[in-house]
Amino acid sequence: EHFSEKWNARGEALMRDAYLNGFLVPISEANRFQGSVPILYKESQFISNYIYEQYKKDGYDPVVDLFKKSSYQKFDKSLEEVTGLNLKEFDNEIFASLEKRYQGLRAKRDLTDYSKLVNNPEKGSQVILGSDREKSIFLTIRPLFQRHLLEINYWDGLKIVSKKITEDGYVGVNRLRTSGADIRDNKFVYVTDIGPADALIVQKYKLVDKKNLFGKEKKKFYLGKEKKYFWKNIREIYNPVFAGENQIAFIGMEDNFTNIYLYDFSKDQLTSLTRGLGQNFYSGLAYSSKYNVLVSAVESSSLDGDYNMDLMEFNLSSQTARVLFKTNENESNPQFSKDGKKLLYVSDKELTYNLYLLDYSASSVKKLTDARIGIFRGRWLNDKTIAFNSLNEMQFNLHIARLPGSIDLKNEELNPSVSNQK
Repeated sequence: EHFSEKWNARGEALMRDAYLNGFLVPISEANRFQGSVPILYKESQFISNYIYEQYKKDGYDPVVDLFKKSSYQKFDKSLEEVTGLNLKEFDNEIFASLEKRYQGLRAKRDLTDYSKLVNNPEKGSQVILGSDREKSIFLTIRPLFQRHLLEINYWDGLKIVSKKITEDGYVGVNRLRTSGADIRDNKFVYVTDIGPADALIVQKYKLVDKKNLFGKEKKKFYLGKEKKYFWKNIREIYNPVFAGENQIAFIGMEDNFTNIYLYDFSKDQLTSLTRGLGQNFYSGLAYSSKYNVLVSAVESSSLDGDYNMDLMEFNLSSQTARVLFKTNENESNPQFSKDGKKLLYVSDKELTYNLYLLDYSASSVKKLTDARIGIFRGRWLNDKTIAFNSLNEMQFNLHIARLPGSIDLKNEELNPSVSNQK
C-alpha cells in the first residue's frame, strides 16, 4: 500500500511540519492514535521507505517480509526479526534519521518570516481562492464549525476588511468547492454544489468608504444579487476564471474526465475547448488578457517516464494548445498578473512547494521562494504584493508579503517554450 505512490512533496511537507512542531508519533505508540492523526499515514510511509532502503538485500524486500510476518505474529516481534531492533531501539533509529534529514530546517528562514500573518490560527485554516490582482481584494474560504465560510476581503496595508458571502448549507448551497474562484472588475465567481450538478455563482460587489458616528471613514463591502449558471451534463466544476468582459473559463468534469470550457454570457454559449485533445486531467486555470491565453496544469508523462502535472497554454485566438515546458515535477495554481505578462505558480521541485514566476515577454522562469515547509496558492494582490498560504500545525495560514526577488536558479533554470510575445 505504501509503495502505491512515490514519496512526494505532500508527504515531505507533512513530515517537515510534524518534525518542526513536535507531533511526530513514535511507532511504539502508533496504535493509540490510529485513525485520529492525519500525519500517521505519511509517517508510516516514510518508515516503510526507510526500512526498505536500510535493510534491503539482493532479492529480499524487508517491507514485504515485515507485513507477511505481522499477519501471524505481533508487529514488534516481526520488526525485531527484520531489523534486529526492538520497538524502542527502532524508534531511536528513526528519530535519529529524521534529525539528520531535517535539523537544518530549525534555523532556516523563509517568506513566512518576512510576511504578515493575517488569519487567526486558533480559528483554523484560511485558504485564498482568488484575487483581483490590482486593488488588494481577494476571496478566501475557512472552516466554520463543520461547514465552510466564503468571504470577500480587502487589505489596506495594515489590516483586512472582510464580508461573508455565503456558507455551506446556506440558501441552497449544499457544498462550496474549495478548488478556486476569481474576482475582477467589481464582480466575483465561485462554485457550489447545488445537488444535481455544480453551479457557477457570479455576483457584483462594491467597496465604499463609510463614515462612522465619529466621522472616521471605514471600508465596507456591498454585494449584488447572485446569478447562477449550471449544466446538467457537467457534474463538477473547478477553478473558474473571468476570460474577458463576457466570458468565464472553467474546468468541468464530464464522463469521469475533465475538460476546459468557455462560457459566453452574451451568447449563452458553452464551448468545450479541449475535447479534441483526448482524455486528460486538468487542474488550476489562469487567463491573460495581454495574450488571450488560458494556462492550466495538465497530466502528462514526465521526462523520467512517470506522470506529473505540466503547465499547458490554450490560445483562445488560434484555438491551439501546447505544453509550456516539460519537467519531472508538478506545477500547479497558476495566476497571471493584472497586466497578463507574468505567471505566478507553484512547483514541487526538490519535493518542496515553492513559488515560481514565468515572465512571458522574456521567456524565463525564476524561483521566488525557498520554503521551510511549503508555500502554496500564490495570488497577486497588486503588482508588488502577493498573498499565499503556508502549512503549519496541519492547517493553512494566510500571509501577505511583498513580491520576493528571484532566487538564483544557476543551471536549473527552466527554458519554457513561450515565444517572445510583445
